[in-house]
Amino acid sequence: MASAIGLVLRKPHLLFRKADPKDNTNPEDRKNLRPHLCTFDELPKWYQDNPHIRTGYRPVSNSYHSCIHSLTYLHNETMNVYTHLIPAITLAFALPTLQIKISSTYPDAPWTDRFILTLTPLTALLTLSLSTTYHTLMNHSAFISESCLLLDYVGILSLILSSFISGIYVGFYDSPFHQRLYWGMICSLIGISCLLVLHPRLQGPRFRPHRTTAFVLTALSGLAPIIHGMWLYGWSDTVRRRGANWWFAEGLWYGLGAVFFSSRIPERRGVVGKWDLLGSSHQIFHICVVLGASAHCWGVWCAWRAQVGGWDKA
Repeated sequence: MASAIGLVLRKPHLLFRKADPKDNTNPEDRKNLRPHLCTFDELPKWYQDNPHIRTGYRPVSNSYHSCIHSLTYLHNETMNVYTHLIPAITLAFALPTLQIKISSTYPDAPWTDRFILTLTPLTALLTLSLSTTYHTLMNHSAFISESCLLLDYVGILSLILSSFISGIYVGFYDSPFHQRLYWGMICSLIGISCLLVLHPRLQGPRFRPHRTTAFVLTALSGLAPIIHGMWLYGWSDTVRRRGANWWFAEGLWYGLGAVFFSSRIPERRGVVGKWDLLGSSHQIFHICVVLGASAHCWGVWCAWRAQVGGWDKA
């Protein structure tokens, strides 16, 4: 993973290397830099992941230029790319607007509050960008695909960590002890998840269920501070002023996404090839991730306004 990043930093011109004509077999395709799309059975082993997606695969390119050019035509990763690329671009423009909103409406807000309000949107931008990068470059080569996939995992774990930090901050806004307690808990769990998800011996389709389980269990540990908050502050206050209703919405979207991700429905149960380009489980999973992250960001904002008494300024 580090080697891939170092290679790009040392030789950025490789990002714009033209595709090798050998990558394409059709002369017209070579002219347009649009390769003939492959079937699942035509892919090398390292590229095979979901046997229920039968067609629409980009051939192995060994070219960043070819990978980036694939953004201009339809294949079975197009929706996976754009379901995260468009929200990432939106966030990039929204973050400065958020800072302007805080400065104009709450000029005396401490730097810690500003940091927390920015943390999850900023991490979501990172996560969505890394996901977009992986799905764009996954057909480059085995090494680049694996490296970008590990970065994608890092993005997911970063989003989980930042969501915990911000949610706990506003949920226990008046209790630094409980903030530190649950921050310590999530940092420990994220450390364990990193080992399970990023260890070189635990890569590949064989360990896919293990990685999914690690992500889900780490996310589910968020129920502990929510339940504790309800015990300390009561149901009404936890929901009305501490964001619990939005955490439940967030969990619902993430949970729904995990179901689609692990079950590979609808392509697993539907007509073969029907969902190859549009509507596959991973595309639905991407949309659920965006909705879950959006629910969390809005929940942090609402809970913070309630804590500082700023509902009238919203």
